[in-house]
Amino acid sequence: MSDEEAASTSVPTYKARKYRCPYCNAFSQQVWEDLYAVGPAPRTVVAATSTCAACDEYALWRPMPSLWTSGTLPWRMVYPSVTAVGPRPHVEMPAKVKEVYEEARSVAATSPRAGTALLRLALDILVRELLEDASRITLNDAIARVIAERQLSQEAQRMMDVLRFHGNDALHPVVELDAEGEEEDLVPALAVFLNTLVEETIARAANAERMYQALPEGKRAEIERRDTRAREAKERAERPA
Repeated sequence: MSDEEAASTSVPTYKARKYRCPYCNAFSQQVWEDLYAVGPAPRTVVAATSTCAACDEYALWRPMPSLWTSGTLPWRMVYPSVTAVGPRPHVEMPAKVKEVYEEARSVAATSPRAGTALLRLALDILVRELLEDASRITLNDAIARVIAERQLSQEAQRMMDVLRFHGNDALHPVVELDAEGEEEDLVPALAVFLNTLVEETIARAANAERMYQALPEGKRAEIERRDTRAREAKERAERPA
């Protein structure tokens, strides 16, 4: 495939003008360079590099004669060795959620539908970890509960429902994705959603607690006395006359 013929695609593809970078996850322009064997003419292309315009990291591509059956000789990205879709998991992501999330990233390049379904499963695990006694309710009901109990934002609610809908749709299709590459582009967006939900539901509170506990003990005591006075004043104001 020539540079002129190559189409932009979410999944890294040989000689594509743009694809989603496995380093920085940007859907970015790629600069291609052919590498030639040393020897007399005619020169033979033995490898190629693609350099991301966003992060300046490069990938190495090699032809794969063992995979060739007919038509154009197939090329594969050989470095980095694993092309995962979507950002790396949030550092505060629970272990059980992370395991499924990483599986989703690893299969999404070859099966976006499987990646989407796995991200829905990762959401299911996350939501139930945030609740008590939620094993017997549906994910839909669990989302409603966690939004109310944790007083989460409308943005979080919408991200959860988008993940739930597309995950369900991956197994039982309701809508058809018409635009070329739309299914592939969906997985990175859903992965970002899951990381954002971990940030809102777990990481912010954990970080705030760590920083609060790092305050001098005397300052924390002052804060607690202030809060106690505020609660007592509110209770007095609410008492019937």
